[in-house]
Order: sequence, then C-alpha cells, then structure tokens
Amino acid sequence: MKLSDRVYLVGSGKYGMEMSDPMDCNVYLLDGGSECALIDAGGGIDPERIAANIQSCGFSMDQVRYCFLTHVHGDHAAGAYYFHNRYGVQIGASEEAAVWLAA
Repeated sequence: MKLSDRVYLVGSGKYGMEMSDPMDCNVYLLDGGSECALIDAGGGIDPERIAANIQSCGFSMDQVRYCFLTHVHGDHAAGAYYFHNRYGVQIGASEEAAVWLAA
C-alpha cells in the first residue's frame, strides 16, 4: 500500500491494516531507487506475505538490501531471520539487540 512517493506499508497485523500475519507490526518499505530498505520485519510467522506485498507494490525482493529494526520485540524483529537468510537482507539494529538477534 503506497503511503507517499517512496514509502509503502507492506506488512500490518491485527492492530493495523491486517495485510499480513496477525502478529506482525506495521512493516514499511522505503524506496531508495535502485535499492530499498524495510523498517521492521514483522513477527516471522508468515513472512512470505510481506514479501508478496513488496512484490505487489512493484518491487523485486532483490532490491531489498536492508532492514532496520526499531527494537527487538518479536512482532517487529522475528522476521529478520527469514529476510536475512532467504534474501540476504542486511539487518541493522541497536547494539543491545545483537545478542537477541544472534540467538
């Protein structure tokens, strides 16, 4: 769902637009031209729905290079594993989050 020129809502659970798994936070895609970034990664239960929403907005998953996590609550960060391992997305998070993400 296009929100502005370069910002898309690509995931949202039961407390939002209900466009992905109910446990997902709002997940945003930032269009940087040749590369894109996600803001948060959702709950990781059905991350394929977020990937499908990205593609339905006209982007390839090959364009998504980064994912910046606002914090490491499960609904925001658990999907990071999927996007990193499936598509090679680089994950950016606070230093405090590194231990949790590594586990």
